[in-house]
Amino acid sequence: MKSQSTRAAELETLATFRDFIDEFCLLSGVGDDACHDIKLAVDEACTNVVTHGYAGMNLGSIMLALEFEPQLVQSKSQTLVIPSSPRSRSRRTPKLG
Repeated sequence: MKSQSTRAAELETLATFRDFIDEFCLLSGVGDDACHDIKLAVDEACTNVVTHGYAGMNLGSIMLALEFEPQLVQSKSQTLVIPSSPRSRSRRTPKLG
């Protein structure tokens, strides 16, 4: 099973991602402990991107993709930054993965 969600790179988005992960775990049969660990890891990574990776820049989006295979759950996140000025284009694009 595969699923993905793209949301604005804002701290308020984290609750939406946690709900998305809960639903994914339920539909995939992922246990509560593993689901909690996935939410914790994604929450920490996304928080770091929003608070540190976008410092001084316009916020972009975070795309979260989840994939379930027996005995394995993978999560992959990407960020999308659209620079608003020539100065911001010279900054590095934060990545999450």
